[in-house]
Amino acid sequence: MSTLKVDTILKRTGTGTITVGQSGDTISIPTTLNATTIQQGGSAITQGITNAEQHQQTASVTLSSADTWTLLTPFARSSGSGLGNIETYVSSSSGIFSFSQTGYYSIEFFAYLKRSNHLNQYAGTSIYMTTNDSSYTQLCEAYTNLPDVSGAYGSTSNKVIVDITDTSQCKVKFMAQTSDAGGISMQAGSGLPMKNYATFIRIGDT
Repeated sequence: MSTLKVDTILKRTGTGTITVGQSGDTISIPTTLNATTIQQGGSAITQGITNAEQHQQTASVTLSSADTWTLLTPFARSSGSGLGNIETYVSSSSGIFSFSQTGYYSIEFFAYLKRSNHLNQYAGTSIYMTTNDSSYTQLCEAYTNLPDVSGAYGSTSNKVIVDITDTSQCKVKFMAQTSDAGGISMQAGSGLPMKNYATFIRIGDT
């Protein structure tokens, strides 16, 4: 085994890509390597989480129809003392969430509900996704049973991993429903503490 010790490696002429090794070789990269961009097969190699952000529902929504999925909106990127986000890959418009980068995303939606009459037995939330910017598929749903008393609170949590292969076609939205019309409101508002909110984490390339 030979060791090459140099301070700087430059292209023979001009600037551009420097190739180390060939197809089939294994290159060992130390953890202390300091480089602006490293590529594999023409694509940049990235390490760690490149995007993590939260969006919260800023206005309460009353579920006015029984056993009917209702779109939850509006949302805004969360901010406040102690909160933090990594990059901005996710945006929402009228409750529809779009992505500026392809990849696998972990999405979790937490909902906080309040019962306003005694007729409601349950309430649920769901995550829907489209891959053609048209028809949506229900990916998951979660329900909570509510005590038989006005003013009772409940919560649900939905979590999925989605593959965003096309930033113009792949979108998600959050929905809610209840057993009786008009008896459940999705608690929301700007600032802290967050009540209805979604967490998006990009976990890898598609």
